[in-house]
Amino acid sequence: MFIGPVLGFLAFLLLRTNAHKVPKGYTPPQAHCVDYMVPVTVSSEDYQWVGPRWTDNFGLTEFVTTAVTRPAAGLPPPFGNPAAVNAGYSVFFYDRLGTGNSTKISGYVNQINIQVSILAVLTKNIRAGQFTGEIGVPSSVVLVGHSFGSFTSNALVAAQPLIVDGIVMTGYSLNGGNTQIIFEGSRVAAIQNRKRFGELDSGYITSADVYSTVSDFFKAPDYERDVAVFAESSKAPYAIAELISISPPFVPPLNASLFNGPGLVISGEYDSLLCGGYCPGVIRDPLTAYFAGSKDFELFIQPGAGHGLNFALNATDAYSTIFSFLNKNF
Repeated sequence: MFIGPVLGFLAFLLLRTNAHKVPKGYTPPQAHCVDYMVPVTVSSEDYQWVGPRWTDNFGLTEFVTTAVTRPAAGLPPPFGNPAAVNAGYSVFFYDRLGTGNSTKISGYVNQINIQVSILAVLTKNIRAGQFTGEIGVPSSVVLVGHSFGSFTSNALVAAQPLIVDGIVMTGYSLNGGNTQIIFEGSRVAAIQNRKRFGELDSGYITSADVYSTVSDFFKAPDYERDVAVFAESSKAPYAIAELISISPPFVPPLNASLFNGPGLVISGEYDSLLCGGYCPGVIRDPLTAYFAGSKDFELFIQPGAGHGLNFALNATDAYSTIFSFLNKNF
């Protein structure tokens, strides 16, 4: 089973039961989908925003320009998963804090430590059989994250190594990242699209246009243009504090050497955000050391893909790798 959040920053939980036949239902045809409004109360140690709070795109641009040029200044829509259902798993995914139907807090406050605390509560709820319907208590729980969701999942198992049975991190690397790219093509979300994002404060940012989205998430020729247009039209914004909180020196501890479950990392060959544009030879360190206690830790490069693995022409290869890994270990 999965648990998780959105475009670019997905994290979800994959649940496996000993004997559960997924009933026919709605999207995908084999699935039985249930929506929940889950109240979650968490506490976390967070950083306080002391920088400027802009009111327009000029202010955001000035902040980004200053941040990325200052020496040593490292900056930092939920989708269902029919492939997982078809493979016999049950999926629990959620709107990340600040997106969808989840609570909207300031983008200058919303950061990874809060997100890790939320994921911990939801994971424990799922393990106890809450929000699982007729599935009941799952026999195993696996975190599956993408990008920010991978950071969140990694941080959780580093802090609580016994909380899940396995972990899959996609669109992920701790070596060669260049998240300044996101900032350089960003706009204040509420100004860029008031109809969709007008309730958010100026701390939430989003891609400037479809070309910025392509630059961050896609790699030619391994995508179709109408898919890129769809991704842009269904995107969710991200908090400025989220991005900065996954960059040194603010990133939480990620060394998960006490985690002994199986782990898998999948990155696109040409991921510009987290591998600097070419992942082969880059993703191994320090992840293999951070997951040294894993009983089965694997790395996979998805040929031709960019950061947005789900949108690549060969996305099914990544899912085949994930399910082969899960079937081998669970």
